[in-house]
Amino acid sequence: MTPVEASPSGDYVRYESAVPDRHGRYPGIFAMLRGLRESGRMSEADGALAEELVARSYALHDEPDATVFETTPRAISWFVAGGERSTALRTLAEDVARLLARYGIATRVVRTTDPGRITFADDVQVVAVPRTDADWPF
Repeated sequence: MTPVEASPSGDYVRYESAVPDRHGRYPGIFAMLRGLRESGRMSEADGALAEELVARSYALHDEPDATVFETTPRAISWFVAGGERSTALRTLAEDVARLLARYGIATRVVRTTDPGRITFADDVQVVAVPRTDADWPF
């Protein structure tokens, strides 16, 4: 297995729900977009826009293998700050956030230099298990 490395810039950005779900987690914007699409609440035009946004996402990056999340269910995705493709993905995320806002779904942007224990990394994203109080020496 290849070691998983942190971002060269050390900065990570996550777009997520502004409020936790029933499990106390903050779903990412693409999970929220999927939920909105499956709810049937979207207009036909916005459904087409959502499909376009998802297609743009897949054109800009590879989806991590599902096992990354299955083996570590608390793991969440972060964009690596910096780089042309990362910038394009963050612009895309802002487009997704605007679409969600039209349906009353609030989002937030979280930035960090330490996303947690990284379980997957490529040039535009990492998947990391968030740290818990047991990880801190205070």
